[in-house]
Amino acid sequence: MKLSAIKGALAALVFLNASVLAYAERPTRLVSLGSSNTEIIYALEAADAVVGVDSTSLLPPQALATKANVGYLRALSAEGLMALRPDMVLTSAGAGPPEVLENLRRAGIKIVNLDDVASAESLLHRIDAIGQLIERESAAQRLHADVAQRFESLTASVAKIANRKRVLLVLGMQSGRAMVAGQKTAADAMIHLAGAVNAGGGMDGYKPMSDEAIVAAAPDVIIWAHRPGEDVVKDVFALPAFATTPAATTKAIVHMDAVYLLGFGPSAPDAAKDLMRQIYGDGTVAK
Repeated sequence: MKLSAIKGALAALVFLNASVLAYAERPTRLVSLGSSNTEIIYALEAADAVVGVDSTSLLPPQALATKANVGYLRALSAEGLMALRPDMVLTSAGAGPPEVLENLRRAGIKIVNLDDVASAESLLHRIDAIGQLIERESAAQRLHADVAQRFESLTASVAKIANRKRVLLVLGMQSGRAMVAGQKTAADAMIHLAGAVNAGGGMDGYKPMSDEAIVAAAPDVIIWAHRPGEDVVKDVFALPAFATTPAATTKAIVHMDAVYLLGFGPSAPDAAKDLMRQIYGDGTVAK
C-alpha cells in the first residue's frame, strides 16, 4: 500500500454527507459513538470537546473512565443523549435505533455518520474526515501519515510470508458452540492484514460454528479474542471442537484482547502486526 495512493483517496470522502462539509464551527460538546471514532478523536488530542461516548469506546481506557456513558451504540436513548446537550453526535454504521437519531436531528443536533468499514483505506478516510469536522486538520494530517506508514510496514511484512496459515478467530463459547468470525467482519480484515487465511471465511459475520465445521475448517492456529473481564478458556484443545484440528497438533493458540484487535482505530496496524508476530514469529515482522 503506497502512501501516495492512500493520501489520494482523500478526494473520495463519499461516506461523509455533503451537508456536513458546510458545518463550519468546531463542536464544543461532542458525543462520539463507535470505538474507532473515539480512538481517533483522542489521538487528535481533542478529548476536551467530548462530553459522552458509547459503551464500545474502550480505547483509550480514559474515554469511558472520564466521559458520560450513553450506552450501547445500537440501543441509544434520546433522553440520555439530549441531556448532555451535544452540538454534534458522531456515529458509525449500526448506531440507533434510527428513530432516536431522527429525534436528535429534529432537536437541532448535528448527526454525522461516518463509514466504519474495517479497512486501512476507510480508517484513513475517517481520520481525515474527523480532523476536518473538529478543526484538527494539521493533527489529522500527521496521524494519517503515521498510520499509513505503519500499514506500509505491515504490507512489507506480509510480502515475506511464503506459506500463509489458516486461522480461526473465536470470540468465545455460546451454548456449547464456538462463536467464530466469518467474512465481512473486522476480525476477517485483521486476519488478512496479518498475512493469514480466515478458516471461517465460508460464512458471513460472527456466528456459532459446529464442532464438525471447525474440524472441516482445519485451522493451523486458533485465535481466542477475549473481552475485558472474561474468563479465558485454559485448555482450548481439550474441547472436542478443537481437539483434532491441525492447531491442536502444535498447540498453536493466540490469545488477544478483542478490543485492541477488533477496534479498527489508529492502533489497528499495530494490532495486526502483533497478531502476525504471534502467528508466524518475530522473524516475519519488518522493523
